Amino acid sequence: MLEVHAPTARDVLGEKLLYKFRSVADEVQKQRLRDIILGHRIRFARPSELNDPLEGKPVYALGDWSSEPYRQRFADWAWQTQKHIKSPPPQYAFRAWVLAQSAAFHERQVASINEANQREIEDKWRILSLSAIGTSDLMWAHYADSHKGVVLVFDASYGEFALAYRVSYTPERVPLDITNNDLTEVLHATILTKRDIWAYEQEYRSVAPEVWEPDTLRLRDQFLHFSPAQLVGIIFGAKTSPGNEAEIVSWSAQRECAVQFSKAKINVVGSVELA
Repeated sequence: MLEVHAPTARDVLGEKLLYKFRSVADEVQKQRLRDIILGHRIRFARPSELNDPLEGKPVYALGDWSSEPYRQRFADWAWQTQKHIKSPPPQYAFRAWVLAQSAAFHERQVASINEANQREIEDKWRILSLSAIGTSDLMWAHYADSHKGVVLVFDASYGEFALAYRVSYTPERVPLDITNNDLTEVLHATILTKRDIWAYEQEYRSVAPEVWEPDTLRLRDQFLHFSPAQLVGIIFGAKTSPGNEAEIVSWSAQRECAVQFSKAKINVVGSVELA
């Protein structure tokens, strides 16, 4: 898989389960849920479709331009971006030109690179967001239509869901140095790190390119096809309608692999339990 330095669900989860909160607020949402249950496939979103507007937007920064070692490293990096073009400039002249420019000039170039990289990530990478917890009242409120929806429970002990990466949370986004060419570090900082205001989600993420590459998950039209046995449970919200419950149970009866049903219950202190 991707050589990303982040713990996976299989490696760190005590209970090898991951949860996907879903709304059934309209027919479109219900048909998407039906497709997961009976079609055994789940859609990976574009970064721009996720809840945080900063998703998929790496922030690069110019280092200390007054530092001579940094200036030389930057010139080396800049030359690497040029030497593969059809008619590269002479290396000595190009490095001299780079070093002669001001910090303000290079900061403008970095801003342009930021925009280009954000477009590239948006075009290429797709994300499936899951949670390590199925009883978060905030998650039920935000992602399962205030307890009117459901939570899907996936076995994360093997297969694709086992390889979901644990998201890290930080107080603020830390810019990457523009000379950093490590794709896995860029992906981690961009897609597997979020601000700590989102820490309540206890998120795990599967990451895949839309167009398959070796050693990555294979998607078909943004969908991951998973083993039917990996969907092991469905949790109904405290306010899921009887009609929606009955319909979802009827879909599940058509599966070759049974699922376990449970019901979320809000107790007297306001926390969520499963019945």
